[in-house]
Amino acid sequence: MERSGEVDGVTYFHRRSCPELRIGVDAEGRLKGVTVSDQPASVEPLEHVADTMDWTHRRGDLVLSCDESVVLRRLLQGRSLSTLPIVVHDADGRVQGIVGEPELIQGILEKRAYAEEKAAGEAAAPPGEAV
Repeated sequence: MERSGEVDGVTYFHRRSCPELRIGVDAEGRLKGVTVSDQPASVEPLEHVADTMDWTHRRGDLVLSCDESVVLRRLLQGRSLSTLPIVVHDADGRVQGIVGEPELIQGILEKRAYAEEKAAGEAAAPPGEAV
């Protein structure tokens, strides 16, 4: 992510591929706000929103945040609720990065490759032996 500037002690970052989305963090790296095309966006925890949101349409003004331990399935659910990337933070609330469509696609491909390798290994094992 690239630095976009600073306003009132909040440093903003963006991706080249998504310059309209700016992530604001404080000096400790904790999320302090998000803007989309210079307009404030709502930030909600994925863990709470995924269970209560209206699933009939995706919002373009909502940024979800989650702990870095969240599994791929939950991230995909989050992306079905919002058109914007998900902000990932560590256990102390420090921003670690964002997960957009490229990261989700890569995660799906890696998971599929792992499953295919595992299935191929099991098929190659002699009968009665564990892989």
